[in-house]
Formats: sequence, C-alpha cells, structure tokens
Amino acid sequence: MKLKQDISIGKNLKKLRNGQHLTQEAVAQKLQLFGCQTTRDIYAQMEIGKYNIRISELVVLKEIYRCDFNDFFSDLPTPEIIMQTNSMVITHEKGNDILKV
Repeated sequence: MKLKQDISIGKNLKKLRNGQHLTQEAVAQKLQLFGCQTTRDIYAQMEIGKYNIRISELVVLKEIYRCDFNDFFSDLPTPEIIMQTNSMVITHEKGNDILKV
C-alpha cells in the first residue's frame, strides 16, 4: 500500500537549513551523528515532500536548526483549505449529487 502525502513541510525544512547556511549533506551528517539513518538523498526527499519524516528525525532537526516545532509547520494550509482540496462529490448518473465527502 502506498501512502499519499497530502501536506509537505519540505519548504520549511529548506528555509530552516538555508537559514543555518548548511548543505543537505551537512544536515544528513548531523542527523547520523544523532543516530538517524538519514542519507543526503533521504534528506533531499524530505525537502521535496517525497519522504515521510519520522518523529525522531524531526526531534533531531529541531536541535540542528535550533528552532521550535512550530517552525516546521508555519505557513501550511488551514483546515478549511485542506477540506476543500480533499473534498469530493459523487454524482448520480442523472446528475444529482448523492454524496459529498
């Protein structure tokens, strides 16, 4: 089963990394020093939203970037926008909406 990632914090990760003047390689090395099995390729996938970040990695990134957890989640879509994006309408063959999810 493939998981669908619907919201990415990758842009915030990149912003935090650039704010510390670090390369992706340097961040991966720091993560490894804390015991995470994160390579540069995996970290790059985090930034583009193709990798589901583990909580342990997020805790270590908080230390590396010297930030609050809120910094990872700033500027994300509001619940209302998420609902609009994820909503769908099932229409009966006669054109009547029978279910809105």
